[in-house]
Amino acid sequence: MPVSITHQAYRDGQAAEIIVTPDRDLFTYESDMVAAHIAARQAPAMLWADSLGNMHLLDRWRQEIGLTFSQDERC
Repeated sequence: MPVSITHQAYRDGQAAEIIVTPDRDLFTYESDMVAAHIAARQAPAMLWADSLGNMHLLDRWRQEIGLTFSQDERC
């Protein structure tokens, strides 16, 4: 069962609290977003460039600590 999420944001020096009670889990929201925009091949919530940027950052972190997986080896 989903739980309430409390987010505190500070804008212009003022604190604002946002309480969200989701009706489903995070992966369901993600799946619904993709399904709604599959024909456009781009969901507005996260651009391809954002996804690629995240992957590059994770690759750099892994490289810095020496973490590799068998899938990383190139043919």
